[in-house]
Amino acid sequence: MSRLIYGIDFGTSNSVIEVYDSATGKVVSEDGLEKSIESAIFFPYGDRERYFLGKQAIHQYVASGMQGRLIKSIKSALPEPSLGTLSIYGKKVKIELLVSYFLSHLKATCDAHFEEDVKQVVLGRPSVFSPDTAKDALAVKRLTAAAKLAGFEEVRILREPIAAAIHYEQALQSPKTVFVGDLGGGTSDFCIMQLRPDAGATTDRQEDIIATSGIKVGGDDFDAEIMWHKLVPYFGLDAEYESFGKWLPVPIHIFKTICSWEKLSLLRSVDMQQSLKKFHFYSNEKEKLARLLTLINKNLGFAIIKEVEKAKIGLGGAEEQFISYAKENITIETLLMREETPEILEKQVRNIETSVEKLLKENGLSPADIDVVFLTGGSSLVHPVAALFDRIFGAEKIQGGNAFKSIAHGLAASASYLFSAPAVSYTDG
Repeated sequence: MSRLIYGIDFGTSNSVIEVYDSATGKVVSEDGLEKSIESAIFFPYGDRERYFLGKQAIHQYVASGMQGRLIKSIKSALPEPSLGTLSIYGKKVKIELLVSYFLSHLKATCDAHFEEDVKQVVLGRPSVFSPDTAKDALAVKRLTAAAKLAGFEEVRILREPIAAAIHYEQALQSPKTVFVGDLGGGTSDFCIMQLRPDAGATTDRQEDIIATSGIKVGGDDFDAEIMWHKLVPYFGLDAEYESFGKWLPVPIHIFKTICSWEKLSLLRSVDMQQSLKKFHFYSNEKEKLARLLTLINKNLGFAIIKEVEKAKIGLGGAEEQFISYAKENITIETLLMREETPEILEKQVRNIETSVEKLLKENGLSPADIDVVFLTGGSSLVHPVAALFDRIFGAEKIQGGNAFKSIAHGLAASASYLFSAPAVSYTDG
């Protein structure tokens, strides 16, 4: 058996691998090793046998003029029974196989570097894939199957906020009651855990875990909401069209759909295209609806939402960012200000707040009972989210780690115990 065990955080937006060395009892530090990949896969137009992963997938998709099949946020499909397969140019491909491509890539990269064929892996999972227990179990089953397809023979599953807590614990000097928030691209997951510097990850931590929870709110939702408030007006949100002497609003579901670029294909059906052309012809906002038609038919949604995402991230270090886009007949130049994001993201942030407060209340805790709040995940850097935790717990309690690697590090650090314990444990639920 290999001396190495991998910890893999397969994320909605990014996937990361870390390596545990059983000979030294430590997570390996290899600065020259590429251990992360964007969770995107691209199949060139008409070619279902060839694919690109990560940044290369994005590059090839953009270079092709948005032709072909780009798939992102695959993780969010894992609990959905109706998404067992995706059609790639007429061929049905199992979701497990698509996930395995990312796990295989990360495994092959590390295997080649360490010259070992590693067969053991600890995989992260959200606290809640779905509130439906059957769907939640389905997601775990599919994730495990993907790991087997990638060449792993032994698989353990650990909830991601627990992994983040174990990562943070390694820096502690004294025992603490810690609230962990893992805020990613698709979900926001929470864990309350008793941490102590002498515990390590080599013992059963069941009694230290006070509670876990999570909701399906993440960075993708933030991007869609910013798109709705700042960009959708460019495409005729308030447009009306004349029908038998009456002025009617263009159906709002069309504008909701363009906020999720992966759903744009729904607006390219024959019936919908006929409706869109009718709305445009009889509209009082022909220029805006012409932009809408271009956005849909030229498949520009992904390129535009990437500009939204870039501006959102940029607000982490600035008071304002421009969202700029110019192609075909679409020219967008709008200012996104940090001070307006709490209003824009009010619904999503309120849902996170409700989830946090519920977790505390259900376990008989108040914010005063929490010693430290450890936040990780890319969405933890979004201003209204960070401000929410400051307000609930107090800014002096907030600690942050590597927003993208702390979970994978904690998964790897947990490997020793998880592979000395029975396969069925608290990590599987």
